[in-house]
Amino acid sequence: MVACAAGRAWSLFCGLHSSPHAHLQRCSRFATVRHARIFGPDQDLPAMHMSECFQADEKSRGQMIGALDKELQATGVASLVLNRLGQVAAATLEAWHAQFAARFRQQERSAWPGGGVGWLWPQASEMYSHPHYLITVGEDDRTSPSELPFNMQSLLDCIREDAFPILERLIEQGIEAAPGSLQGKMRMTKVIVHYYPTATAQELLLTHAAFHSDDSFLTLNFENVPGMHGLHQGDHAPCIRRFHHSGLSTYPVNLFVGGYLQALSRGRWTSLIHSGSNPGPADRVSITCFLGFPVWNSDASRLGGVRGSQEGAVHEFLQEAEELDDETARGRFNEIRRMYDTDIQFTQMYSCAPEIAVSHRYAVVGSWDDWSTLHELRADQHGSTNLQLSVGVPAGQNVEFQILRDGDWNQRIFPQSSRGTGAVLGPSPDGHGRNWKLDAPQHRSTLNIKWDASSGSMQHSLDDMPGPVDFIPSAKPAPAQQLHRLGHVPRRACREHSDLRSKTIGARRAFQTGLGRSSMLLAALATACWKTRRLKHCRL
Repeated sequence: MVACAAGRAWSLFCGLHSSPHAHLQRCSRFATVRHARIFGPDQDLPAMHMSECFQADEKSRGQMIGALDKELQATGVASLVLNRLGQVAAATLEAWHAQFAARFRQQERSAWPGGGVGWLWPQASEMYSHPHYLITVGEDDRTSPSELPFNMQSLLDCIREDAFPILERLIEQGIEAAPGSLQGKMRMTKVIVHYYPTATAQELLLTHAAFHSDDSFLTLNFENVPGMHGLHQGDHAPCIRRFHHSGLSTYPVNLFVGGYLQALSRGRWTSLIHSGSNPGPADRVSITCFLGFPVWNSDASRLGGVRGSQEGAVHEFLQEAEELDDETARGRFNEIRRMYDTDIQFTQMYSCAPEIAVSHRYAVVGSWDDWSTLHELRADQHGSTNLQLSVGVPAGQNVEFQILRDGDWNQRIFPQSSRGTGAVLGPSPDGHGRNWKLDAPQHRSTLNIKWDASSGSMQHSLDDMPGPVDFIPSAKPAPAQQLHRLGHVPRRACREHSDLRSKTIGARRAFQTGLGRSSMLLAALATACWKTRRLKHCRL
């Protein structure tokens, strides 16, 4: 396994047997001679210390997340310091580095799969023709492959625990969503471990698909050797700059803005056009985790063709950049950066300020009456956003329902999934077929709904509706043969006959005076009546 001819020439020119720092200095000098307009100086990424974010008070937490937000708006990338995550990432990178190096020595390229999940060596663009390990992650956090080697599961768990709460809060703040509305909703979609066995030839950074934006909302990247580059607007014209991390005592944790987040935020954040490479002289390992939100995945899928178009536009720009004047280069690059600014409407996750929520009226519509009646939700107390409703539903039919705001079908409120689960969405004219669902009850029942009109939190249940239909058997007495089949009625039960008759009469009188409206008393009455009918067949 050897580097390509261009890679060998580049390695020899740069003197790869010297220190990595000296090598990078030589690369920069070479770049400024040959590609003065394309390659610029290193870009310093200040460390953003976030380990104490959720142990800090609300004011300090807001300031820390605000500083991270500002950095991402300015550059599309940030260097995070999360102490526990950094330690777990370091151990994971070392384990994967050792395994990749061993496999690379032992297996010819032809022995590596070209696709699928797990170990592979893609036959893709030249820039990404190196060994990989691919993991796909479902919305339920199940992975493929299911068993993850070399400390990877520990890394993914640590990301969910230490990084997700910060990033969810960051996006809530950026898109002006209600605090807590995204809590627990971020998911990983894919994880790729890259292994670069040799130094990357400079020419490969100018090939098609080398520079791109990620099809994700956010991306976390861990690397044992800094080798990430960004395509940024320089002092005069756009240029490629390698990231340099300052103030770090461990491996860097890179955070990138993805194309989907650019679209969701209407350009508030701009996706990072970047490329990974190996500056040499040793091999390099990086782990890239792509982050998403299931509630918006179907909306984001409509952006699927943007990345390919942007890659082509970037490649064309880099080939022509030497001949462009500064103003033209800046204009072309700005057009490329705005390619994820689209008119796609992302599904609105439900949230509403309490003072606004109480100014609207909300009603439930459901399948039990063919969606024909508005059943109004009422507050449990004046001025409260906690609304509730109890409504009767028939037996033998599945129960489905949605909520309408102000009686308007264009302001539907509904669950994310057609299975009736997930985040609460709306108000929106969409949502056909996405209803809250409960299995068909065996008896006529009461549907109980409790819903918070501010947070969108939903609770629902079905309870049996007591009454003569459900509790009292046929008025016609059962024949004597049937009583025998049910079992002998002991004579001692007859001695209880008069007591039961007294209880029955008392229950009936209570019902007649109005106390019998309670469900418990109705059930007692029905049971007593039924037992009395059975005891009439005993011989006294």
